[in-house]
Amino acid sequence: ALSNGDEKTAEDYIHNYNPINRSNSSGVNPFDDKDKAKAAFEENLQPLFILPGKLGEMMNRELTRDSFITFLSPEKRGKSFWLIELAMRAHRAGCNVAMFEAGDLSLNQRLRRLYSYVTKMPSRGEESKKIFYPILDCKHNQNGTCDNPERKGRGQLNIEDEDEIKKLAEQIGKKHTPCSECRNDKVGFVASVWFNVEERRCMTWIDAYRGGKKWLDGVAKGKGFKLSVHENSTLNIKGIRSQLGVWEKKEGFIPDVIVVDYFDILAAEDARKDQRGQENDRWKAGRALSQNRHCCLITATQSDAASYDKESIGMGNFSEDKRKHAHITAEYSLNQTYKEKKRSLMRIGELLVREDDFDSVRKVTVLQCFDIGRPYIDSY
Repeated sequence: ALSNGDEKTAEDYIHNYNPINRSNSSGVNPFDDKDKAKAAFEENLQPLFILPGKLGEMMNRELTRDSFITFLSPEKRGKSFWLIELAMRAHRAGCNVAMFEAGDLSLNQRLRRLYSYVTKMPSRGEESKKIFYPILDCKHNQNGTCDNPERKGRGQLNIEDEDEIKKLAEQIGKKHTPCSECRNDKVGFVASVWFNVEERRCMTWIDAYRGGKKWLDGVAKGKGFKLSVHENSTLNIKGIRSQLGVWEKKEGFIPDVIVVDYFDILAAEDARKDQRGQENDRWKAGRALSQNRHCCLITATQSDAASYDKESIGMGNFSEDKRKHAHITAEYSLNQTYKEKKRSLMRIGELLVREDDFDSVRKVTVLQCFDIGRPYIDSY
């Protein structure tokens, strides 16, 4: 490759060279090595970053090194927003983050979503946009049937149709005070949602640049964030390994968290295999990447057509090849009915967790506002 003047190909060969040795480890005695025992319980079990609230109670134990996490949902349900959410939470917590855009979004589209996240401003619109920002509330507080002396609000809204809450919030604004004081009381608290309604100025490139600088210098405290954007079906795990090798060699950048959006549109590791073989190889290679790089690898995958009209997605709603379930360490579903979408709600389901007990029926409901790039505002 060098003799033909093709330095890029030569560099790829170098970084992809990984011969299979008869033994790449001297072996350890697991019963007399204090450091190995300490690392197994301290390093691998400690979350690299955490999510707040009920969603964190469900997911935090899986946000560790050597993990391979995926979100399962139909298309256009917000998987890319959730991958950004976790990437930014990790960056805020002091992790080095590498994000690979595999072709779902263009560079400018990806950047606009990232800038919207850090500025909390809408990225699309001419001058301003009406934003409905959801706030957790209780039906008893809204309808005046609460007898808790710690109650914050004094609502007398008599809401019968929850689809009308946005319209009502727009009419009366801050005259209603939402309350979730007893949110941990499984009997007394009946979850609902209220909205702060405001006209928010649409973001300009100056807002985006200033917001990015403020995030990097203040919130993330200068930790590394790398974004690599590729056209659809041109990036595979070998390419990700190659790029990570270049960053490490040239800049000393080693990611704690790797986010790939998303695995289904990665190019094949071996194009000679059939579709199912390519799919299995893709997820096996992803698992190897999380192990080799000792990182938390997070991605997403499309569910099948049968999931479109389901209230809750199950493990049987995989696409292409069920063997992907064998290679990941945790899988979460993004569930949303039409009515929930109108109320800015989504239910996150726990489909599979390798190293812990899990409940596939359990759901955590989250409040979200995609207009400002935030898929997670609160949860119950």
